[in-house]
Amino acid sequence: MFCLPVRDCTQTGLFWSRFEFYALLLEFVSDFVLRISYFLLRACLFPATPAWVFMHAFLLYTLHLTSIFAFQKPTV
Repeated sequence: MFCLPVRDCTQTGLFWSRFEFYALLLEFVSDFVLRISYFLLRACLFPATPAWVFMHAFLLYTLHLTSIFAFQKPTV
């Protein structure tokens, strides 16, 4: 996953620039799509593994990524 460094929100204000917002949104969406593809591929390659194992890991990762997306600001 491509990670952007985080800066202190007190340095430049509370709001992201439009470019920063779209860069982080693109990172979030592309990583989300890659994770879905990965879990679908794993489910196809290992059909004996219960689906809840993959969904549990996927949901935990999505919550983690969402928390990063919601509470951190990228540095451009």
